[in-house]
Amino acid sequence: MGLKIEMIDRQFNRWLVLEELERDKYSQDRYLCLCDCGTTRIVLGKRLRNGKSKSCGCYNLEVLRKSRPNTLTFKHGLNHHKLYQVWNNMKERCYNITHKDYKYYGGRGITMCDEWKNDVKIFYNWAIINGWKKDLEIDRHNNNGNYEPDNCRFITHKENCLNRSRTL
Repeated sequence: MGLKIEMIDRQFNRWLVLEELERDKYSQDRYLCLCDCGTTRIVLGKRLRNGKSKSCGCYNLEVLRKSRPNTLTFKHGLNHHKLYQVWNNMKERCYNITHKDYKYYGGRGITMCDEWKNDVKIFYNWAIINGWKKDLEIDRHNNNGNYEPDNCRFITHKENCLNRSRTL
């Protein structure tokens, strides 16, 4: 077996090793580490030594934020919420010319109000206050109007199907 390296008080990327812990069930050395951002975690010694673990995840997030500075995904914590999907789909229909339904929305001049377009949390809060439930869909009172608080409501899928411009 090789020479044991003293790990306590050593810095590995963003990790500072605080203390050595009991080996895991596979006899791997483990350490309690403090990330530069203040998070503490248990990290395997081999991941520290070979550089596979650079931080608690804050480093990757920082790199991602720098590469995509206009992305709201990292600011609101709603990525996996159904209302985030509703918001993102509205935005895609209105502004993404490659979206399959763009011609029925953005192609007809339908947009989202600036508050919703620029901040999913504002849309989320409006939706919760205005009766959103998982089984409901967003609908515009005026089919030629924009996605904005005064023109939107939540209805069932059946009601939404009857409300399409093709069925009016």
